[in-house]
Amino acid sequence: MADKKQNKKIVNIPIRKHTSFSSLKEYNVLQPTPKLHFFIKLSYVIMKNFKLLIRSRTSALIFFFGPLFIMFVVSMGFNTSNLQGINVATYSESYSPLTESLIMNLSNDLNLEKKNSEQDCINSVRLATHHICLIFPSGMAVDNSANNNIQVYADESRTNLADTVIEKLASKVEIHSKEMSSGIITQMLGTLDSINKEVEVGKLGIAKVNENTNAGLTNVQDLLGSIDEFDFTNTIDITPLSDEIDDIKDSANISSSVFSNLEDLIEAIQLDVDAKLSAAKQKAIDVQEEGQSVKSSLQNTPAKIAEVENSLNSIRESISTLKVTNVANIVSPIKTTIKPLTANRSYLAYVLPPLLALLVMFVSLLLSATSMVREKESSAHFRNFITPTKDILFITGHFFSHISLLILQIAIMLGVTAIFIHGIPLTIYLLAGVLLVIFATFFIFLGMFLGNLFNSGESVSIAALSVATISLLFSNTVLPLEAVTGFLRTIVKYNPFVIVDSTLRQLLVFESISLSNQLYILLGGIILSFILTLVANKLREKTFNNG
Repeated sequence: MADKKQNKKIVNIPIRKHTSFSSLKEYNVLQPTPKLHFFIKLSYVIMKNFKLLIRSRTSALIFFFGPLFIMFVVSMGFNTSNLQGINVATYSESYSPLTESLIMNLSNDLNLEKKNSEQDCINSVRLATHHICLIFPSGMAVDNSANNNIQVYADESRTNLADTVIEKLASKVEIHSKEMSSGIITQMLGTLDSINKEVEVGKLGIAKVNENTNAGLTNVQDLLGSIDEFDFTNTIDITPLSDEIDDIKDSANISSSVFSNLEDLIEAIQLDVDAKLSAAKQKAIDVQEEGQSVKSSLQNTPAKIAEVENSLNSIRESISTLKVTNVANIVSPIKTTIKPLTANRSYLAYVLPPLLALLVMFVSLLLSATSMVREKESSAHFRNFITPTKDILFITGHFFSHISLLILQIAIMLGVTAIFIHGIPLTIYLLAGVLLVIFATFFIFLGMFLGNLFNSGESVSIAALSVATISLLFSNTVLPLEAVTGFLRTIVKYNPFVIVDSTLRQLLVFESISLSNQLYILLGGIILSFILTLVANKLREKTFNNG
């Protein structure tokens, strides 16, 4: 007992009415000799924090197994690359065969239900019983008078789901539309091909007609020439016949009355011949005039045939200018192929980066903030101010206590991830772990800062949740950052949650091992939050001394 008393020296302190707790530290009523090493003190502080944490078994179990349970459930639920249970409501005043075929095509991957009215279809989306409402036009058909406009109603408040479902629905409608377009264009190309063949046949027929016309024109020309050579002059001279009759009458001393009938008959024959020749001449003139008319027509026919031939040639040339005759190229002259940057993975690979960042952020903030308040409310709070221990020791002890637990949780979460996502190298997981530890460091110091500002567990919990909510809202998790306007858009780029989310995405999704330069911003944030924690701790100590 004497040895123990010799190891302690009693210091008489002049206790005054306004003696501060800092003066008690300076005098150190029971100062141990020798002093404990810094790291030994640090280990005591860490063990003390662990004891405070596990004092409530329920809290300890929630802390350890809560993130593990969340990671396990999310990994089980999102380990797929397809959307499940998409319900689509449809309505049309008159379902045509085209509408039915389109619905049949959509029903292969979607759950379709016909509604009795347009309003019922829209209300089903508002009531969240269906994801999409499709309003088909009445009697939808493929003709010139048709208005094939399908109205799509979606709940835009569920931005990510609405965009995904609409994109999937549009792709299926586009496929069906392309099939119909292919049939129509195939029919059009077949018609053009038939026209082209008929033009070739018509050209051959025109050439034959032209040849026959030229031959007919030659024949008409020869005929007209032959008609011109006709001589319609009466060359029969009856004068010698009359002289012979007169000689006979004189020699035979026959009376003139005997030959009068013969002379009349001969004269009548001559008149008749003259009349016949005159009529034949007139007919020949008429035929010649008609022949000239036919000749003129035949002469104009080649020009008209040439015009028709030129028209057919123009049609053929127009058809030949159609360079694209492939149906697929006509339906989609410009094709867009979306190539993924990574192999086809499940939704878990895309949900994982923000989920890991979210869990680490909430746990770091709440753990460090509530532990500071819990220590204020403990009986050791008074002893911390009168012991000759620097503030940096307590801050460091709190940090190592929290970061060791966070490292354990990060390792567990990444281990669960490795079970469900295969093919990611171990190096990527190690880099992701380092990144999350740096991220946790920032929010641990930030939580300690909040814990020094507030004195009740309710206040510090609300403050921590508010900081986490703001970090979450101003990230790509809820809405794209491109939707933020004004100066806030510049500020949110420095959001630690955004930085870690984008960097984790590069690591876990794209397997890029080059860490972003934005990590320097995160390191700067750690230094700033550490300084704020020191300042807040000094202010708390000053307030405690003055109180």
